Amino acid sequence: FAQHKLQFWFFVFQLIFVVLVTTVGKSLLEEAKKLVDAPTSVFTIMAENVPSVTHYYMTYLVLQWSAHAMEMLRYMNLSKFLFFKVLFTPEEAKRLSEPENQDSFGFGARSVNLSINVVLGILF
Repeated sequence: FAQHKLQFWFFVFQLIFVVLVTTVGKSLLEEAKKLVDAPTSVFTIMAENVPSVTHYYMTYLVLQWSAHAMEMLRYMNLSKFLFFKVLFTPEEAKRLSEPENQDSFGFGARSVNLSINVVLGILF
């Protein structure tokens, strides 16, 4: 339940602050006034501003691929296990290294990160 709630709100957060804010342009207040006056102008605003940030998003996507690859390798769990194996028995080291940070690396957060990449692919 907690991962589902985290997934929903984290997706909304990333959609606003990763996708939409960079496409708004120079002034958030000016764009907000345009949207209040004509809500359907969101498509015009995005069509005007998205081409100027395509290089940023393409670089962002390439960096996200490497981040996802590192998450799939679970390198932090391996590092903690190797460190704790020096101090404890292998079973105790596994127990100490296994729980991941569910806020950053839980199922909901990983799903949102992949979903934002899909949204960027659809956008472009």
